[in-house]
Amino acid sequence: MSAQIDLSEKLLRALGRDLDRLADDITESGMILRDRARAQIRQEQPALDDLKKKQKQFADDSRPLLDRLRNATAAVDQLTAQQNAALAKLQPVYLWMPPAVDGVVTPENISGGIASAVATASAPASPVAPASPDQAQKQVDLARTYLDNKMPSQAAQLLRDVIQKYPDTPAAAQAQKLLADIQP
Repeated sequence: MSAQIDLSEKLLRALGRDLDRLADDITESGMILRDRARAQIRQEQPALDDLKKKQKQFADDSRPLLDRLRNATAAVDQLTAQQNAALAKLQPVYLWMPPAVDGVVTPENISGGIASAVATASAPASPVAPASPDQAQKQVDLARTYLDNKMPSQAAQLLRDVIQKYPDTPAAAQAQKLLADIQP
């Protein structure tokens, strides 16, 4: 039995030496990998520094442009606010009336004053069909005027009529595009 214990001890010592050699090999491999990684970092550091310089230069170059853009945006916002304020002052004085189209009152035939004109003008228009492709284009232009004056339902009716009466005209193509823009 003592021979067996001696043999086990020899095997354990041999395994211990093998483990020590393996640990040394792993440590040496780790140092080699660490040295390679450091060398690669040193090699790529100039390129990284160059990219950082370019990034800083780009930021420095774009800063004045961004400032100009902010100033221009603020100026546009200010002009828009001034324009809206001026329009708000004008609105009570000037009431836009569309040209005479079936169901819409024009300034020439107002008899009941502005209040009745507004009530009549706000009713949906049922325009007379245009007599020619030129008339179709005029109807599309009128629809644009309605849209500019926040009257989308009247514009939509005009556009549908143009599309129905003149489907193969350029005015009908424009009407389809406008109708698609105002109807989600």
